[in-house]
Amino acid sequence: MARRKRRKIVKPLRKTVPRVFQCPACGKKAVSIGVLREGENRVAVITCGGCNLQDRIGLRSIQEPVDAYCIFIDKFSS
Repeated sequence: MARRKRRKIVKPLRKTVPRVFQCPACGKKAVSIGVLREGENRVAVITCGGCNLQDRIGLRSIQEPVDAYCIFIDKFSS
């Protein structure tokens, strides 16, 4: 006797945080964020590969590069 064909269970994909962001000045998706340690402080260096827009933002211990991008956008738009 043949067995019944089992249905495959599809696991939902985990969403990941993006590593490249859109530039508010030129509109290209070319903004990269590097995190540097300077002693006890962490500094996010934000650079656009299209228009060479750069900024440095201090980060707390619990903040991620995405948070630095949000601060950068708020700073740029105001």
